[in-house]
Amino acid sequence: MLTPGNFVEGGGLKLRGTKDKHYSADFPEQYMLSEKDILVVMTDLIQSAPLLGGALIVPEDNRFLHNQRLGLVQTKGKEPVDRSFLYYLLNSPDYKAQVRASATGATVRHTAPTRIENCHVTIPNDPAEQRAIAEILEWHDIAIFQTSRQIELLEEAARLIYTQWFVRLRFPRPRAAISTNWRPAKLEEAVSINPKTPCEAGKEAPFVPMTALSQTGMVIEGIEQRAIGGGAKFQNGDTLLARITPCLENGKTGFVQFLDDENPVASGSTEFIVLRSRRVNPYWVYCLARTEHFREFAIRSMSGADGRQRVSTDSLAQYPVTIPPAEILDDFGKAVGPMFEQIHTLTQQIAQLRQARDLLLPRLISGQLRL
Repeated sequence: MLTPGNFVEGGGLKLRGTKDKHYSADFPEQYMLSEKDILVVMTDLIQSAPLLGGALIVPEDNRFLHNQRLGLVQTKGKEPVDRSFLYYLLNSPDYKAQVRASATGATVRHTAPTRIENCHVTIPNDPAEQRAIAEILEWHDIAIFQTSRQIELLEEAARLIYTQWFVRLRFPRPRAAISTNWRPAKLEEAVSINPKTPCEAGKEAPFVPMTALSQTGMVIEGIEQRAIGGGAKFQNGDTLLARITPCLENGKTGFVQFLDDENPVASGSTEFIVLRSRRVNPYWVYCLARTEHFREFAIRSMSGADGRQRVSTDSLAQYPVTIPPAEILDDFGKAVGPMFEQIHTLTQQIAQLRQARDLLLPRLISGQLRL
């Protein structure tokens, strides 16, 4: 079942793994969504991006259901609006501002179908112009999707190499050359946990909220600018791990590689654990943090009141690891380091594509920029 949590700010669908709701029982067919149906969000989420008013196009037939917090948009008239154009219209800043202005509610804001119908929009009369506008914006979204897929494949490859080498013990070197110098240790001997990171208090710098961490990949998105104060401090090459329930169980983990010489240190949520390489390398640390065995160990170490349990860093420090020989770590870095760097480059390309699309969208939709 689709909910507001499946919407992406700016448009699009995201699946959320264990947080998605699944139904196997019988249900009324009127709740079954069809491919290319357009949905709009009618309710915000607590502690989330302002999704109210956002839209998505259902990508597949006979797979998704919708609930009462979403609105199904249907076109009418002899010459209905182009569906792709309508999708971008419903993600335009002007339309969304009208929806949010008409919303009610203190903690969670919500709207109604009649309020959405009363929004004023500009639509080109020529269907060909509608289609041309949609095609320009679609090109950006297709490029974003394809680049995102490249990132997924690169990370999948890096983590597969880690599994092959350090879990299944299948190396590119002859076994006789690597059979010695493997040292059993505790995590705290291989990795610095919440290391001290010198920084200038009060300086404006990147800030990573919990919402910026992905459940499935290393890329950190939704970075803010805040004065450095409390919370976690970290630098490029660090791995961020959520320490609170349910974020840890959901897999929220990130790899820091977005900082530069002007901003070498960032801060983030107080609910992060920062992992920094000590006798291994940063790529090994991130891949370890993504393994199921490591996450299960961290989950078992959680304590506190129900619903607010946190990982015990003292317990996490005792996690058993085997520190590989230096030559194996060097080989691993040479194998996966370029993949991490390419992911960073592709992430920057996605940011540029989104910026270009977001600049074009309101101008094209409003008619300020004509084709």
